[in-house]
Amino acid sequence: MNIDKRALREVAEKATPGNWRRTSSLFNGITVTPFSLCGEEVMLAHTVEKRDAEFIAAANPATMLALLDENIQLQRGKDAIEAVALVLRDDMRQAREQLAAAEKRNAEQREYYEGVIADG
Repeated sequence: MNIDKRALREVAEKATPGNWRRTSSLFNGITVTPFSLCGEEVMLAHTVEKRDAEFIAAANPATMLALLDENIQLQRGKDAIEAVALVLRDDMRQAREQLAAAEKRNAEQREYYEGVIADG
């Protein structure tokens, strides 16, 4: 799933700050969920399921912005770790090349000295 985090942040920043809460009353079989902010009553959520209304209230702008900020920090940490991993990969590649060159020199020297010893 690819979430448009920028759009989510814009929506969260434009939303009323809350406090958001879940409350409802049953009137003639219809669930009404009013919410009052600065004396103005607005509909926060209209749902039959209490658990859905509680979730919507918990997913308020402050929570969304905090999650988005945490996501940014985690992404930065991941990027830093990946940068270190790339450096380590390059260092390992260089170390392997140096080891191979040293082993080649050792083999050449061993061959040379074995020849010197054999010639006596």
